[in-house]
Amino acid sequence: MGKASRRKRERRLGLQISEPAAPLTPWSGREKISACLITMVRPLLPPEAGIAEWRMGIAVAALGWNLAILPVAERVREIERLVQDPEANELGVPFLLDLLLVLIAQKLRLYPDDPRLVLSYDIQKAGSGRFHITAMAGLPECMT
Repeated sequence: MGKASRRKRERRLGLQISEPAAPLTPWSGREKISACLITMVRPLLPPEAGIAEWRMGIAVAALGWNLAILPVAERVREIERLVQDPEANELGVPFLLDLLLVLIAQKLRLYPDDPRLVLSYDIQKAGSGRFHITAMAGLPECMT
């Protein structure tokens, strides 16, 4: 389904997610990080997902994005540390691990050369069934 068709269907269903108007940032020529996170999360959420699901989805996508930036050995250590964290049990460790691996693979497939780290994000209601997602990214210290 094309972008215009998808937006038309979402408007009809009242599920449109507001995306950034301009897809490129002036400083880097890259897509806005919020648009990247939406692209990664949208296929994993049901069409009727509410703000709680979008908040969780964007949070895990941002984590997966940042883990994908790490060298493989460091990424593995970080994932092991995360799944041993007691708070990870709220989602269930196997589910969290599977979801992180899917999102890391998506980041590496869709944005292989994007070195930015997700620094912050916010999801706000923007009307009936619509949300506005903003995010901020920066380059790792070794690249600045």
